[in-house]
Amino acid sequence: MVKSTARSQYLIDLGMAYRLVGELIKNLTVNGQILNDQRPLPHPLRQAVNEIQENYASSVSIADLAEKLSYSSVYFSRYFKAYMGISPKAYLGQVRLERATELLMTSQESIQEIARQTGFRTEKNFFVTFKQRFDMTPKTYRERYAARQDWQG
Repeated sequence: MVKSTARSQYLIDLGMAYRLVGELIKNLTVNGQILNDQRPLPHPLRQAVNEIQENYASSVSIADLAEKLSYSSVYFSRYFKAYMGISPKAYLGQVRLERATELLMTSQESIQEIARQTGFRTEKNFFVTFKQRFDMTPKTYRERYAARQDWQG
């Protein structure tokens, strides 16, 4: 009975993991192209996406990014959101969370260190943002992934 319950929990966790991966893939870009419809990004947006993906771990200013592209921050934010379906600030948050989940699943770094490496100002900010997005804490997320590994033997 205990083994059956453990297997059921494993299958539930596995389903949640696949759902998470699906959500991440649905909202990611690769090489400057939107995955869900493969429309090429206009050059300024490609530059912005690349800048965010390369510098997510540091303090990324949307105003500075807009200035680099010779746009006002208001126009840039509207343009980005109209084309990408998400604001530049929210996209930056998605990239940071994506990288954080990768580290939670593949490293033994502390949660505080993962927060720092992925550009969150504080561990609390990371915790709150992560919990809002995934309905669980980073620690719980890591524990559930580790439980999944137990079944792979």
